[in-house]
Amino acid sequence: MSTDPDSPWGRPDPTGGTATGRPADPAPTPAPPESPTAGYPGPPPMMPAPAHWRPPWVTPPPPPRQLPAQNHPALDEQEQRASRLTMLMAVAAAVITLALFCVWGATLVG
Repeated sequence: MSTDPDSPWGRPDPTGGTATGRPADPAPTPAPPESPTAGYPGPPPMMPAPAHWRPPWVTPPPPPRQLPAQNHPALDEQEQRASRLTMLMAVAAAVITLALFCVWGATLVG
C-alpha cells in the first residue's frame, strides 16, 4: 500500500496497473443470459373498457368576477399616515433608550 495521499489521483501505470502498483482488475465476466421464464412475466392482460364508457365531464367554472376599483389617492394618504406613525414610534423608542442609558450611566458614575 502506498503512503502517498495523492495516489488515488495519480497517473495510471502505462503497463496496465494502477498508480499504487497493484495490477489492473481483469475485465468483468458477462452474466449468463437468464431464461425467459425466470424474470418479469410482463404486464397483466388488458381488459377493454365498456362499449359506451366515456371519461367523466366536469362543468367549467364561471369566469372570475371583476374586482372593485381602487381609490389611489385614499391609499396614498393611508400609506403616508402609516409611515408617519412608524417614524414617530421609532423616534419615541430612541428617546426612551437614550434616557435609560443616561440614567444607567449616572448610576455607574455616582
